[in-house]
Amino acid sequence: MSKAIAKSLGEFIDQASCPQQVVQALIDLGRQSGALDLSLDQAWRLKPGTSYIVPIYARSALYFSLPTLQDASLPLSFACAAAHTDSPCFRLKTNATIYDQGLLITGTEPYGGVIVGSWLDRPLKVAGTVVWRDPISKALKESLLEFPDLILSIPQLAIHFNREVNKGFEFNPQTQLRAFCPVVDTNGPAKAWERIAAARLFDSGLSASIPSTDDILALDLFLADRQGALLVDHDGQHLSAPRLDNLAGCHALSQAFWATKNAKHINVAFFFDHEEIGSQSLAGADSVLALRLLRRLFRCLLAHYVDEDQRLWEEHFDQALARSLLISVDAAHAQHPNFPDKHDAAYAPKLNQGLVLKHNVAHKYATQVSLAAWMRDFCSKHAIDLQDYTNRADMGCGSTLGPLLSSQLGMPALDCGIPLLAMHASREWAGSRDQEHCIRFLKAFYKEGTNEKKQTLHQSNRPS
Repeated sequence: MSKAIAKSLGEFIDQASCPQQVVQALIDLGRQSGALDLSLDQAWRLKPGTSYIVPIYARSALYFSLPTLQDASLPLSFACAAAHTDSPCFRLKTNATIYDQGLLITGTEPYGGVIVGSWLDRPLKVAGTVVWRDPISKALKESLLEFPDLILSIPQLAIHFNREVNKGFEFNPQTQLRAFCPVVDTNGPAKAWERIAAARLFDSGLSASIPSTDDILALDLFLADRQGALLVDHDGQHLSAPRLDNLAGCHALSQAFWATKNAKHINVAFFFDHEEIGSQSLAGADSVLALRLLRRLFRCLLAHYVDEDQRLWEEHFDQALARSLLISVDAAHAQHPNFPDKHDAAYAPKLNQGLVLKHNVAHKYATQVSLAAWMRDFCSKHAIDLQDYTNRADMGCGSTLGPLLSSQLGMPALDCGIPLLAMHASREWAGSRDQEHCIRFLKAFYKEGTNEKKQTLHQSNRPS
């Protein structure tokens, strides 16, 4: 089972080299599972017992599944989970391009907390989006773009010119992290990437009308590791792959969501971009989107149960939020065998030892004590292995979508994820058994949703 899951995760990662491709893969999976499309700018007419997908500005996405009228009753509740679609990488500065020595040399800028050294001297590819004007209809169109046959690299300086490099070297991102691509181009660097993009649009047969260089109005291009996901042992227990943080979370969440049928509550899956740079964007979790989307779908569904009295539906919505639970699914830090002192020995997750429940006293992770108890009990009942992580008291930690969404929605939340080695490197390392347990946990959560035992843990009781 673990090997099949590792292959499935690897295939998902290989088709999603940038956040826009992640969203498209998630949308395709939803459509294959029978979900209906909704648009933010059109009216929603929802049908109980139906699943929906909502693209969010081509960078994020929402799944939700409604109970049937027979299965559900008031008060309703949400079973929510969230993951992020972006990963640390380099973005191309397409206007900052020169042509020299048969090379197209393009400026880059680091995106998120990237481990620079892991990206150097590797074969890289380019993926992203292009916005272009259709020469016939004059409409603006946005298309996914990938150049699988172009090989880029960010070469290091030879050690002969920097004898101290192995003692630590800080790269200047403006001048020393430019990407090189061998391109025979006699026209010079002006609009080089626009010409390449136009050629690829033509080659792919995307448009019957060939966009000229002038028809391409904007490019958003990212570097990605050309080497795909690899099973690194014969039984598939370990996976080496780019973007495991957090495509492993997106994969687990999507697999669990579409495996769940006939729930008695509202199942929701959020996939947000820009987590690696703080989430404060139009398509990020630190916005009004999550609350607006839940309010909108709830009001449309509630029309099947009660009249449209404004105060009545808002009261039901507030009750639903209080009865609900949010699971933030993001990568955790596995103990590194070469650096065991970076962990508190009592909180040192290991690969293939199970899902990780994450805690932090400064609330960088959303887990509360009552929900930690609930999750421990829940995982025990479903034979799901669970580990704990909190950072050393003398070290800080990263954060997740959990605290942001919990505070904005007024919804209890907890943070969990699979342990990784080399988090934020160009390639990371995971245990496939951990991914299996993560999917099993999310399937059980989506099937059972909130329950009375969990609700009692949410109440504020006086000490006896």
